[in-house]
Amino acid sequence: MRKLVLPIVVLAAVNAFADGPATTNYLADGSIVYTFTNTTETTWVAPYSGTADVLLVGGGGAGGGYAGGGGGGGEVVYQQGIAVLSDSELTITVGPGGGKLETETGNGAASSIAELSLFAIGGGAGGGLQNGNETAAQSGAGGGGARAYKAQNTLYPSSRPEIQAGAASSLADGFAGGSRMLYAAGGGGGAGASGGNATTNEYGVLYAGAGGDGNPCSITGKEVHYGGGGGGGARYGAKTSTTWTTDGEVYRVTTNGIASVTALGGKGGGGAGRYGDGNAGCDGTDGLGGGGGGGGGKYHQAPTGGGKSGGKGGDGVVIVRLYPTYKPAAKEQGIGGSVTMIKENGTNFVIHTFTASGTFEIGESVKAELLVVGGGGAGGSGYGYAGGGGGAGGVLHVENGFLSAGRHTVTVGDGGTVDVNNGNGEPSSFGGAYTALGGGGGGKGQNNGNNGASGGGAGAYSSSKSGGTGTAGQGNDGGVSCPGSTASACKTGGGGGAGAPGEDGTTSKPGAGGTGISCSITGIAVYYGGGGGGGNGTVVASGIGGGLGGGGTGAYTDSGNNSPVPATAGDPNTGGGGGGGGMYANVSIAAADGGSGVVIIRYALSSSGLVIFVR
Repeated sequence: MRKLVLPIVVLAAVNAFADGPATTNYLADGSIVYTFTNTTETTWVAPYSGTADVLLVGGGGAGGGYAGGGGGGGEVVYQQGIAVLSDSELTITVGPGGGKLETETGNGAASSIAELSLFAIGGGAGGGLQNGNETAAQSGAGGGGARAYKAQNTLYPSSRPEIQAGAASSLADGFAGGSRMLYAAGGGGGAGASGGNATTNEYGVLYAGAGGDGNPCSITGKEVHYGGGGGGGARYGAKTSTTWTTDGEVYRVTTNGIASVTALGGKGGGGAGRYGDGNAGCDGTDGLGGGGGGGGGKYHQAPTGGGKSGGKGGDGVVIVRLYPTYKPAAKEQGIGGSVTMIKENGTNFVIHTFTASGTFEIGESVKAELLVVGGGGAGGSGYGYAGGGGGAGGVLHVENGFLSAGRHTVTVGDGGTVDVNNGNGEPSSFGGAYTALGGGGGGKGQNNGNNGASGGGAGAYSSSKSGGTGTAGQGNDGGVSCPGSTASACKTGGGGGAGAPGEDGTTSKPGAGGTGISCSITGIAVYYGGGGGGGNGTVVASGIGGGLGGGGTGAYTDSGNNSPVPATAGDPNTGGGGGGGGMYANVSIAAADGGSGVVIIRYALSSSGLVIFVR
C-alpha cells in the first residue's frame, strides 16, 4: 500500500451543493467514515472542519478469457492528516473495474480526489483472447497474469513451451502478474503481493496461479484488504478421463496425463479463475478494487467454441474518515429531553435524557458522550411448548463522540410487543448518526428465536431450536433450546444480552437472559440491555430471571399453588428483553413485552456557562 506523506492541505471554503457518499458510519472515537462507491464523478462538501484520513483504491483489471490470466488489483493509496474546512469542496472519482473483454486492454480505471492531487491507478488486465485474438497481459497497479499456452494438439510435457512471465506493475514498488504454463494461467498481481505462477505436480496436474493478496487498511474501523489480484484460469482435455484425488480435492485427469486446476483470487476482492469446462471467470469485488478471475477454456476446441470470458474487475472505492474539530466544553447548555447536571473532578457536565422521541438542539459543536439503547424484544408466546426469552435492545456507548451545532432528531425505540412483528424491538437513534437496533423477539414454542441487536432465545420443541443471531458491536446471540421427550421436558433458551449471550436450555431448566452492559454516563453505574429469561413448561418454585440490565422473568407454573405466573416485561428505558411464555397442562401462560430504549447525551459546560437548574 502506498502511504503518502504530503504537506497539510487546507481546502478553501466554498458554498456548493454536493451528492452524499454511498454510506456513512459514525465511529466510537468521534470520527465519521464517508464511503464513495458510485463510479460517476461526485462533488462532495465536507460538513465539518477537522482532519481527515483518505483511502483511494483503483479499479481492478479484468481477467483474461479462454484460460486467461487473472486481472491485477487496483492501487491502494492511504493518506493521513489532511486538514479540512467545513464547506470545502472535493471532486471524487471512483475508478470502475475493467470490463469483460469489452475494451482493448480491460484495465481498471483510476480513482482520485482532484483538489488533493491524490490518485490510485487501476489494475492491469490478464492475458487472454478477445474476438478470437490473443492479447498479452497488461501492466497496471497490479500486473495481469499471463494466459495459458495456446496449444491445440500438444499433449505431452516435453512439448510444452518455456514459461512466460506475467505483466510487470506500472508502479515502482508494485507487484507483477504470475507466469503461465501449458493449460494453466498466472494469477494477477495484488496491491500487496505478486500473482502466483502456474505450477505442476508429480502427477502432471497443472495449477493456475492464485491472485496476489491486496493490502490491509483499518480506515473504516475494522481491517479490510483492498486490491487483491484475480486467480488464473485453466484448460484441460475432457475426452476419456479418470479421477485423481489428493488432499481431499478431486480433479479430472485425461488418459494422456494432462489436467489443469483453477486458482483463487487474492485477499482484497480478487475473483477466482475458472477451469476447462468453459466457465466464465469470477468478477472482482466492487468497492475493493479486486482483479477479475481468468476464464476457463476447453482443450481441443477452437477459441470461439469453448472459451469463456474473464471476470470483470471490481470497482474501486474512495473512503474519507473525518475527525471533526469540536470544543471540549460548551458555553451554553442545549435544549431537549430531561436535563440534569453533575460535577465530576471539578467539571460541570450537562446530561440530556430522552425516554421518548424528541429533538435536541445545541448552539455549537462540542465533544460529547452518548448512550443509545434500542427497544428490547418481546418474549415468545407458548404454542404447544414454552417460548424463549426476548433479546435485548442494542447498546451503543460512544465515549468520544461529538455534537454538531444545530438540531438533531432523537428517536427512542419501543420494546417489542408479544405476537406483533415477531416481537422484535424498535431501533433508537440520535440524529441519524448513531443507531442502536431493536432486540429480536423470543422464539414461540416450536420456533427459533429472531435475529436482532441481541437474538431472541429459542422456543422449546422435541428437537433443538436455535437462538436468534445478535449484531456485532451491539449485542449477542440468544440461547439454544434443549429437546425433551415431552413438552414439559423441553427447555427454552434465554434472550441474548448486550454484554453476554443468552443461556442455553438444559435438561433441568430454561436458559436465563444474557447480562447487559454497565454504563456510568449519568454519574451512576447502570446496566442496560439484559436479555429476557426463557419460559418454563414445568411446575417450579420460581421463574427464570432475565439478565442484569432490565431483562424480564420467564413465565412458569408455581409449585406452591399450582397456578400460572405470567412472564414479566423488560424494564422501561433499559432495552431489556421480555420474559418468554410458559405452557403447562395444555394451558398457555402469557409472555411479556420488551422494555423501551433510551438516548442519553452528556457534555461538559465551561466555567463561563449559564447556571443550570435541575428539572
